Amino acid sequence: MDSSKKDLTVITSCEQLPVQVSPESSIGENVINNAGSVSESMEKENNENADDANAVEIPFQTKAIIAILMLLTLMCSFETTSISVSLPYMTDDLNGTSTQAVWVGAAFLLTSAVFQPLISSLSEIFGRLALTMTSISFFFIGSAVGGSAPNMTAVIIGRALQGVGAGGILSLVEIIIADLIPLRVRGVYYSLLGCMWAIGGACGPLMGGGFTSKVTWRWILYINLPIAGICAGLTPIFLRLQLQEKSFKQKLKEIDYIGMIIFTSAGTSLLLGISFGGVMYPWKSYNVILPLILGFVGIIAFGFYEAYYAKYPMIRLAIFLHPVAIFGYVQIILHAIVFCCILYFLPYYFEGVKGYSALISGVAILPMSVTCSPSSILSGYIINWTGKYALLSWISWAILTAGTGILVCLKPENTAGQNIGYLILGGFGTGLIFTISNIIVLVPNTNENTPYAASMLSFLRVLGQSFGVAIGGSVFSNTFAKQLVQYPELKASLQGYSGGDPVGLIKVVSSMPDSENKTLLVNGLSSSIQMVWWCMLAFASAGFLLNIFIRDMSMNIEYEAAQNVVSKPEKDIEKN
Repeated sequence: MDSSKKDLTVITSCEQLPVQVSPESSIGENVINNAGSVSESMEKENNENADDANAVEIPFQTKAIIAILMLLTLMCSFETTSISVSLPYMTDDLNGTSTQAVWVGAAFLLTSAVFQPLISSLSEIFGRLALTMTSISFFFIGSAVGGSAPNMTAVIIGRALQGVGAGGILSLVEIIIADLIPLRVRGVYYSLLGCMWAIGGACGPLMGGGFTSKVTWRWILYINLPIAGICAGLTPIFLRLQLQEKSFKQKLKEIDYIGMIIFTSAGTSLLLGISFGGVMYPWKSYNVILPLILGFVGIIAFGFYEAYYAKYPMIRLAIFLHPVAIFGYVQIILHAIVFCCILYFLPYYFEGVKGYSALISGVAILPMSVTCSPSSILSGYIINWTGKYALLSWISWAILTAGTGILVCLKPENTAGQNIGYLILGGFGTGLIFTISNIIVLVPNTNENTPYAASMLSFLRVLGQSFGVAIGGSVFSNTFAKQLVQYPELKASLQGYSGGDPVGLIKVVSSMPDSENKTLLVNGLSSSIQMVWWCMLAFASAGFLLNIFIRDMSMNIEYEAAQNVVSKPEKDIEKN
């Protein structure tokens, strides 16, 4: 059949919806045509929104796949945030340095971000299952290496391997959901993933603190082994997808080797500069400026190559054509910056300013997860019910902005009740945005570019996390340096603190007896973290204002994934 005359259809058993998309049209043409085809019947669609959503039936096999993806997301999210509370104890146990402590976190974020587009691209060629199993294997091996590490270098290597696995898992989770679930109800399932990410992100410090205080920090890594093992056993059973038959030689030809080399080099350089800045080296140092320049130039060169020379591009630049998608991607970065920075610095506030143990610090962060998780699910069901998301995006960003601003009220004299109240609002807004941001980006890209748009979601989130930690760390170190200028007598109390990272400072403060100098240090630590909250308020406000460019578009769009679910093995179907 002529591909130009073949309509894209939903791969599940949902009713056929009215909008059709030509697979050979550009993204901009698809969006304009879709909008025009539904404008005359908009009132009718609004009345039938709930009926359309209820008509979609998801088979058991797909639900089982979703459950596995949720567990994998929870595992990766937990590992992203749980390690921060254990770093002071880990460095003491292994006689590490503050620089090595920084690399424990940076290695994970760097490899996670850089490998996401690569693994996503390879999954288009070799299949989702093959790359999912490869990613789980990397995460498993990295957890084993890091957990059994005899020194900090081995921990860093383990975390880097974990990052490769986590990057692959997070990008493939987004793609597989887009493959299997119709856009009309996709918000519900993305909300479940957002719920898992929120639970893992907020409970990570709690479990990390519990393992560190009651057992050993090594169990933060060991706990992943049974989870990864279970997922590795169940994934091949349920994730049976149809893949177009090609020879291995043809698959090798479709790999974008040059694009991968350029992107990996540029991404690594950019993230190294971000990680070094304000922590290991001053921002004006050539050790920071040179990697940043090389990274940005490399990204521009990568985009030029992909647009004009790549026969099989690793990333399709067409996913950035629609303005709604562009501003949606920017919102994803801003959301990741704010969310990750808050989760990164809250343990430092509770441990350094309030004097809590790692375990109690994790408990103190729970109010954020208690509100973040249900709000993520709530936003998914609201989108599913109404078929709209623009107004909800305004409301969600307003709540997050207010919740970020109120963190400025976190001070040494606060009661536990006050701290709980301050965290609830931000957690609620964060959860709402997890689901909405996915939908905003994918609605304009519901065509053959959907997998590429979905993989970009997770990549930009990790990139935003890297920016969040780097920006927060830079603001913290610069503000605290100004505090030391005002109180030069404190320098004698800071032996062992090299400057630039909160971990070393908290170690010094916690080891000091109660004294006037300790009070001054705690106040300086509190003021420096408070400045971080002010900075994050600016980013949240920017995300709120970008809603000016977000518009509702029809979600009743049909899409046929390239890799469909296969319920039973067949001889003539190649399973990836």
